[in-house]
Amino acid sequence: MKKTIISVLLVFVFIMTASLSVFAHPSTVADGSQGTVSNLITIKKPDTASTSTVKTTYSITGVGNEGVSVCIYTYNGSSFVPQKNSDGTIATYKIGSSGVFYRQISLKDGENRICVRAEASDGSYQLSYLTITVVNSSVMSDINSFSLNMQSKLNGWLN
Repeated sequence: MKKTIISVLLVFVFIMTASLSVFAHPSTVADGSQGTVSNLITIKKPDTASTSTVKTTYSITGVGNEGVSVCIYTYNGSSFVPQKNSDGTIATYKIGSSGVFYRQISLKDGENRICVRAEASDGSYQLSYLTITVVNSSVMSDINSFSLNMQSKLNGWLN
């Protein structure tokens, strides 16, 4: 009887360990890596692969298949490394029945290269690459000022 209980417990532990390892995102993603599929998630924000902002926090949002695990990686100069929770574990998000995922990330000034990795329970995964550039407010003000000056000149020429 005791051997039966131990055997059942060992099988249970093995099954739980095997199912947990399916969603184990890697500790790095090599620059230029490709996923095995392209249909697990669709990123909605940003709406293009390259965007800019004046804020040092940014929300990445999208939709995907229920049960898919999403992890955000940032480029460290040689590879992409996952964002971490406050306890040091890899920050992942499992898409629920709504099909929506949302992750707020911190950005540094300048160019921020991001890799969004989505993984299904069968081990297939998708990699989506983004570039989010943080520009300081004076640069953005100069751009807006230039745009207004050009618009004014065009209006003067046309009138």
